[in-house]
Amino acid sequence: VMVADDALKEGLETIELEIVSSVDFKIAGSHILIWKIQDDDLTTIELSATSTTVTEGQDEVFSIQLDRKGDLSVPLNIEWEVEGSAERGIDVDWSIPFSVSFLPGQERLNIEFEVLDDLVAEHTESMEFHLTKSDQYQSLENSMKIEILNDDFNGLLLNEIFDYANGPVTDVSSEKGIHA
Repeated sequence: VMVADDALKEGLETIELEIVSSVDFKIAGSHILIWKIQDDDLTTIELSATSTTVTEGQDEVFSIQLDRKGDLSVPLNIEWEVEGSAERGIDVDWSIPFSVSFLPGQERLNIEFEVLDDLVAEHTESMEFHLTKSDQYQSLENSMKIEILNDDFNGLLLNEIFDYANGPVTDVSSEKGIHA
């Protein structure tokens, strides 16, 4: 596939190639190939990560960095939406507006949020941070998931994923620091 430079401000484009099985053969593994083509005529916004985890009571502030590439000569306004189970004013201090502006020449913006320690034992909460679509900029990844772990349970387990070379933990003792 040859990509042409067309000088149009059309944003991110996607090409999908799917191999379809027939009666004569079956496909093992992935059978879809996806190419994402960034527009070099638009400013590109990149998020610092697509996911992150914080713990209330331990991580007081987390931040999202927005990096701008391409034409830096003009000011640029970025807007976003947030959804999820984390509550504003209870789990996170959400005192900033839902938009920020890059000044001419500015390459990075840092958006900070305070994680509140609510003293309530509850399950992991989450927030999805989504950049809104715009004809002024593009982004390969336009969202970030933020998980907020709770620190109010006895016997706190900060991560439910165990990845040991000799297999998962199958028998856990109730005594501190002992497992079989």
